[in-house]
Amino acid sequence: MHDHEKVLAYANDMAKNYDLIVFNGGLCQKNVGERISAMQEFLAGHKAIYIAGRIDYCSANEEASSWINQQCNVAMFEFQMRKLLVMDGGIPKTTQSKSQLFDNLELSFVSTIDAKPWHQSYNGRFGYVISNNLMTDDLPQYHTYSMQIGCKTDERTYAQEVDEIGLKQLFLIGA
Repeated sequence: MHDHEKVLAYANDMAKNYDLIVFNGGLCQKNVGERISAMQEFLAGHKAIYIAGRIDYCSANEEASSWINQQCNVAMFEFQMRKLLVMDGGIPKTTQSKSQLFDNLELSFVSTIDAKPWHQSYNGRFGYVISNNLMTDDLPQYHTYSMQIGCKTDERTYAQEVDEIGLKQLFLIGA
């Protein structure tokens, strides 16, 4: 979340139209204490969750790390027709069961497997994954069983609308 104020204002405006808002990592880039306070206030007033990611784990100061460590680093949603995971990283080949996905910090740091983007080896066994993995300079990319929503060089923030059938609209926030 590069422009935190715009993201929260946008999320506040759209919250009434959705059952849940999911924030996918990146809070601890700058002004950490102020950003966490604003996020805590948003989460308290809305049906929303925050998924901690590698930037949060690597950049959080001592004060922020306590809050970051209380957040999940993967969320799974089970719809009638499909499962959806939201995370900051990727899924290693060695992951055998969905229980291995939870409280597994390694997921937040997986970008490549065998020198290729993890998306190329993921076979969808746990559901469709929306990942904020900043592994290329490309804008959001859709793969067969996953989506890369983040980008290394693009400081814009994207939001992916999802329902029980699948992916819907991709929003560019603050543009």
